[in-house]
Amino acid sequence: MAGGQSKKRLKATPSSSSSSPSQPSRKNKKQPTVNIINDSEDNPKPTKNDNPDSTQPEPVKSKELTDEQELRRAQKVHKAAISSTYTAYDTPELSDQLDKHGRKMIAYPCKTCGSKIHCPTYDTLTRNLSKHVASCTKKSTNDSKSQTLAAVGVTGTGDIEAREAHRGILHPTVVKNLPSCKAVSDNIAQLYTAVQDSIMESIKSHRGAVYLGLDAWQSPNGFDVLGTVLYQLVERSNGEFELEASPLDFVRLQKSHTGIYLAKTVRLIVEKFGLKDKV
Repeated sequence: MAGGQSKKRLKATPSSSSSSPSQPSRKNKKQPTVNIINDSEDNPKPTKNDNPDSTQPEPVKSKELTDEQELRRAQKVHKAAISSTYTAYDTPELSDQLDKHGRKMIAYPCKTCGSKIHCPTYDTLTRNLSKHVASCTKKSTNDSKSQTLAAVGVTGTGDIEAREAHRGILHPTVVKNLPSCKAVSDNIAQLYTAVQDSIMESIKSHRGAVYLGLDAWQSPNGFDVLGTVLYQLVERSNGEFELEASPLDFVRLQKSHTGIYLAKTVRLIVEKFGLKDKV
């Protein structure tokens, strides 16, 4: 009897919590879902402050500084004297000269000679400033070593303008027809264009390999220039060979000096002068 009673105790009636899926409870009956769409424009969109877990970065708007802001920035850098070059210049000021982007440049007055060195605002290097300091220091050192007439008691000499002094020894006809500096610069460009055809013919008739020399630099007014020079061995009448250098072209660079951009620029020069199969 004891064994039978224990078996009966093991048979328990299923509870309401463990009822089979075929008999769903009234409490678990699905309720109809209602989707509410709020298209009101009065509710603001969630921002980063409302959702701090958001990983989307906020868009950064790059604002170009004005000329006055660039001047204040340059004056702050000059005052901090991050480079010792700045100590050779007075407080920078805004220049009337424009860079290649049409923006006003920053003028640095030299403490030694008083001349102003104009630098574009996008150029944060001190190459042009350091170059002027070196030349100005060397010139002042040479002037201090040379003895003037006034130092030995000769007075009334005054300042001599080299250009006017040279004009005084020239013939009046030469002085009358002497071209200006701008005219000389324009004539050089015209002469270079005129002799390009003869350079191309000389390259075609040349036998042997030729070599290209490339150099990129920045002019004091902020323009980037790529110079190309052609080197070739030329046989003289006595049978000896001599390395001859000929300037090919000077190109103003319009973009950043990347390898791809420089390669394309050099390729245009090579194709222009017919050097594709000779270099």
